[in-house]
Amino acid sequence: MTGDVYSVSLRRQPFNGQILKANIISFQAATSLVLTNFNLPFIAVVAETIKFVDPHTNNGIITEANWSPTRYQPPNPPSTPVEFQDPETLRRQIVEMVEGEAAKFGHATKNELDARGERRS
Repeated sequence: MTGDVYSVSLRRQPFNGQILKANIISFQAATSLVLTNFNLPFIAVVAETIKFVDPHTNNGIITEANWSPTRYQPPNPPSTPVEFQDPETLRRQIVEMVEGEAAKFGHATKNELDARGERRS
């Protein structure tokens, strides 16, 4: 919002924009500018002069964020039970998967290094 004067005349005047630019921001008695849009990367309030008609009352720029927690439902259980595998079988499967991925990128596998006598412990 641009212009010469931006007047805050409501007790809690909301501002939902990103940039408030004015030569003068004028606050009437007991009014506040409430910044309400927190989906933006930044909010800027730019003014050469900020005037308060009655500086002895509660005036200002405030934020109004919703800090209430979001409640999520627990996830649904898996449709079929997970089959338990012994640790050695699981380790072998992981090694095979990693070696297979390494081979895609041209890296030698443990067995290939063993065959060439290049494997280091």
